[in-house]
This record gives sequence, C-alpha cells and structure tokens, in this order.
Amino acid sequence: MELVTIVLIVVASLKVTSVVQAIRWLGGLTGEEAASLQKPWSTETAYYELLEACKGKSFPFGTKDYRLRRYISASHQGHLSFRRLLGVVVSLFQAILYRYEHLAAVVTVHTVVTASMLQSRQAGLLISPAVHAALLYILTIIVLAMNAVLSVEAVFSYARLGGYAIPFHGLSTGEAKPSPGGKLLLDLRVVVGKVTTTILTGAGASYLAHVCFSGLKGDALRSLPISNVQDAAALFAQMIYWVTTTFTTVGYGDIVPQTGTANW
Repeated sequence: MELVTIVLIVVASLKVTSVVQAIRWLGGLTGEEAASLQKPWSTETAYYELLEACKGKSFPFGTKDYRLRRYISASHQGHLSFRRLLGVVVSLFQAILYRYEHLAAVVTVHTVVTASMLQSRQAGLLISPAVHAALLYILTIIVLAMNAVLSVEAVFSYARLGGYAIPFHGLSTGEAKPSPGGKLLLDLRVVVGKVTTTILTGAGASYLAHVCFSGLKGDALRSLPISNVQDAAALFAQMIYWVTTTFTTVGYGDIVPQTGTANW
C-alpha cells in the first residue's frame, strides 16, 4: 500500500505540472493563434495539427498525447511483441490514471481504504503507520491543489479561447457546426464533472483527517474506530455531506474541524 501511495503522489504531481504547463501555454498564445483554435475542426487529427501549429506540444498535454495514442493503437495490431505489450500497459495507465476524474477516483478510494487500515495498524509494512498517514495527507493536498489549478485553467481557456470543452479539450458535439447550445452543454458537462470530483476528493481528504488525525468533531459524527465496511461507508457519506455544505458555504456547524490538519 505504501508503494501505491508513493506512485500516486508522483502521478498526481506530474498531472499538476501538466496543468500548469497548459495554463502557461494559454497565457502565451497570440491573438491569431487563439482565434484559430476557436474555429471548427473536422477530425481529431486536424485538432492536434492545429494545436501543434500553436505550440501545444508539451506532454501529457497537446500533440505528443495524440502521437502516444496513435502508437498505442498501432501496438495493438499484429503478433504479440514487447512493443504491443508496452502499448497495453500504457493504455491501462491512461484509462486508470491519465484522466483527472479517473485519477481523483483512484486516489479517493485508495485514501479511504488505506486510512481505514492504518487506524488498525494493518497497512504498515515498509514504513510506520504515522509516516504513511503523512504521505496520504500529502497526496490528498496535491489532488485538491489540482482542483484549484484546473479552475485557473478553465478561466484562462474562457478568457483566451472563448470556451473550455471544445477549443481546449477537443471535445465534439457531434454537429458539423457546433451550435451555441451544444457548446454550453459540453462546457456544463465538464464543469459538473469537475465539481463532483472536487466533492469526492474533498470527502476522501476529510475521511483521512478524521480517521488518522482525529481532525473533526461533531455530535452526529460517527465515532471511531471504524470497525467494518458499513461504518466506513457511513462515515464517507457524512464526509460527502460535510464537504458539500462547506463547499456551498452553508456550513451548519454540526461537523467542524478541530486541528490544523483538518483545516487544510
């Protein structure tokens, strides 16, 4: 479990770095380049050719990502070989960890499961439970920071490209000429996905803060220790409730942080 935590820290850090690179790229676009990215494109190839012409080459954002996917597609053809095996491995990595939503879901599940094991001292094989809990805390902070920089990315995309889902992410409405309503629906889908992911990752971080650091208090809060799957599920549901009320600035005060770890 410790190795999984360390790998996820590395992957999440690389993802944050790629988002920062994307923000820098958006900020450096010329007016002509920004205008060209707002025009309709016919195929994914045309979109990535346009990105390359606008200096969008940084991996894992931009044309190199497209070339990697073409390499994977070619690797799945023909007889079994090291190249094909590598393509399968990279495909699994992209399916599980490459997309932000998938990465956040994996981190949340890993955090909840590992935190529950750490409270009963079942997960400390290579390092002490306290050190492992600290690594999990770092992981959740990185993922929550990713939520923040993705919001900045969306703002930059709207400011420079007039949209987010189509000109930046290359999503398609399925229409030859995207309608304003179709564009808005795609943007809404992206935004709803990111808000949902933010709530789930926040709930995972809150679960960790409560179980491993005793960071929350409240009369209705499920008491520790967590002894079975039902207790863990009920506590996670409470964390979703708390994060949602905090996120929407309602804040009923029935669950509140009591340590610096929980505050962050």
